[in-house]
Amino acid sequence: MEVNQWEDLHSFRSGSASCTCLAVNLSSHDVVTGGEDGKIALLRLGVSAPVFEMKDAESTGINGIAFVNTAEVVTVGMGGNLKLWDLRDPRKPALKIRHMRSESSAALLCVDSHPDQHRLVAAGNQEGMVSIWDLKMENKYPVSLMQSHNAAVWDVKFHQRYPNHLFSCSEDGSVLHWDASAVC
Repeated sequence: MEVNQWEDLHSFRSGSASCTCLAVNLSSHDVVTGGEDGKIALLRLGVSAPVFEMKDAESTGINGIAFVNTAEVVTVGMGGNLKLWDLRDPRKPALKIRHMRSESSAALLCVDSHPDQHRLVAAGNQEGMVSIWDLKMENKYPVSLMQSHNAAVWDVKFHQRYPNHLFSCSEDGSVLHWDASAVC
């Protein structure tokens, strides 16, 4: 098996930083990564160096990243923020940005984009909550906020074939299946 490798994508001045998340664009050859250094890197299959990097995309580190469409990604971080980024213009690190907080300022740990309604994203936080956000709405609050787990939510995923089904898993050892059709 052949292996391609991008080394030292994420770092601090004092040394290396963890690459904490990645997302694969199903419509292209693009992959994005986020790191504890707060940087987003856009990689392309067959290209040995990053296509571009957005340094300081998040001051407290990026925990989750997901493609919203072929040109935009959403990130979540330790500061409790959910941000939307436009990858078409890397010279502007935040062409579209939304600082969104629930009533809790807990770190957001994971994010996923609805496969059909790309404006909808789900996120999980360190206090066991799952939230669904509508990126087209101008307010800074989720359209749905569910206290679901007794510990941190480590991943959320919309089902690709049945997209109104949302799944979350937690440090408490549970996996929950949500019928999100009322929101989606």
